[in-house]
Amino acid sequence: MRRSTSARQHGFSLVELMLALALGLVVVTGIVQLFVGNSRTYETLTAQARLQENGRFALEFLTQAARSAGYFGCSLDRSGFVNGLGGEFFDMPDQELNIRQYVQADAGRIRFLSMQRPGWRLAEVLQPDGDPVLTTPDGDPGLAAGDEVVLASCEQGALFRVANTNFGGGETEIIHRPGVPGSCSSSSYTAAGNAECVVGMDVLEYEPYTLSKLNRAYGSETVLGLLDSVEFYVADGVLMQERNGVANELVSGVDQLQVLFGLDTVDDDERRADRYVEFGDLGPFLPTSATDRNPIVALRLSVTVSEEVAAVDELQRTFSKTVLLRNSNPEA
Repeated sequence: MRRSTSARQHGFSLVELMLALALGLVVVTGIVQLFVGNSRTYETLTAQARLQENGRFALEFLTQAARSAGYFGCSLDRSGFVNGLGGEFFDMPDQELNIRQYVQADAGRIRFLSMQRPGWRLAEVLQPDGDPVLTTPDGDPGLAAGDEVVLASCEQGALFRVANTNFGGGETEIIHRPGVPGSCSSSSYTAAGNAECVVGMDVLEYEPYTLSKLNRAYGSETVLGLLDSVEFYVADGVLMQERNGVANELVSGVDQLQVLFGLDTVDDDERRADRYVEFGDLGPFLPTSATDRNPIVALRLSVTVSEEVAAVDELQRTFSKTVLLRNSNPEA
């Protein structure tokens, strides 16, 4: 009689199951940690990219304005400019508009002054006591009372506010003073902010306004353009730009703006900064007369930018750039 044996089948033991579960848990935990690590790395790298991008954009906006600062047409000798503007300019306290101080700073703000391009050419020769007549074949240029404008030839210039305009026949006349000398206490000339009213014994009297310190006429190469005032400051973590009184947001994530002024204190032919100072320390170095040499030749611009990241709370970095002021002392 034959006896048959069949193989006995066994399941997993409890120990084997626990080992399998433990190994699976280790593998799953490793995969989750790898995923979380990759996610954090991606988030950090993305934040760093945004940080660098914001810093680069902020410096680019500042650099463009700085390189244009001080451009006032073809005029070379700044001492030959008539300054017909007085009083505070926009919201910068205690600062008068001065064509030689084309870079100004105060309380975390910096302003750059230049002339908007391309401007308009004169239609006829302009005498020192006359009103500019512009060639405007494309229509009314849009100049209005109160606009600050720069008039410049290759040897002289003037800075003044428009009192009124007359457009017709492809030409535009720019009125900048009362029609006749006399009392100016209530004239459009005074209302426009021009500065040629002087205090007499009893009343304010108008002195005939001149557009030339050199008593020379302006020829066909003369250009008239709007004064361009570009101001930068940080508000609520945003780099703001205020252009001719109109504010716009530029770059977010900016915590601080710092500007150092590069000074060339050596009176030689090289325009090279040998020291950098803050705006509040500029006083002893600034020129005291229109013919003095201006030592400011460069700016060191710095922006501190931050970006929130869950993995590291916050990233922060300071970006800096040194910019040569191309139009500094063009007469030198």
